[in-house]
Amino acid sequence: MVTRFLSIGCMLLLAACPSRAQGVDATAAHVGRGGQVILTNSGFGLGGFLSRTITEQWSVRLDAAIGAVKDEREVAFFDRFGRRDVPNKAN
Repeated sequence: MVTRFLSIGCMLLLAACPSRAQGVDATAAHVGRGGQVILTNSGFGLGGFLSRTITEQWSVRLDAAIGAVKDEREVAFFDRFGRRDVPNKAN
């Protein structure tokens, strides 16, 4: 129920705010770069990207990232003494 009120409130707020598109005479950025922090259930990762405008209609983007990977079959089981057992563990 609360999420319904929040979503309706956000839609009304967005509808009430004026929005403007980029003008026709505006120039686009020709070169861009940045970093990424990736958060997953298995841990975190880092990455970055480079982008370059070739023409007004074409651009190229190179994106590279590295992060933790976990096998979905790896499930930790605990006994009553708190000892951990992970069957099918890769390493």
